[in-house]
Amino acid sequence: MASQTAGDILRVLGENKKSLTEINEHLALPLTTVKYHLENLLDAGLVRIAETKYSSKGREVKIYSLSDQLFVVAPPRSDVRSFILKYASLLGIVAVGTFVLSLILPMMAGAPLSIRDGIIF
Repeated sequence: MASQTAGDILRVLGENKKSLTEINEHLALPLTTVKYHLENLLDAGLVRIAETKYSSKGREVKIYSLSDQLFVVAPPRSDVRSFILKYASLLGIVAVGTFVLSLILPMMAGAPLSIRDGIIF
């Protein structure tokens, strides 16, 4: 299930049931790759063979669909270090901005400025 291809197959089958060839054409991947991941999904119980048809050449064609089973797909977990590295620049900008404001605001809160003879008081 950690495979992007397996997730893509599940999304395709979520639209409607399809044969191996239809899934292959939809994803534009090698047939062997799709078959490998489809077999893994079958073994995991996430996909089932909904029906079997016969092609015009008389070959058996399996039609796959999602199984009637609830499963939850969660995003990958990230560790604290990667989270901190991701947001370190944002944290730095906020820290510098806070420092600058802490210097400027007290000066602005003082006595009002006045100009006399071109000199600011």
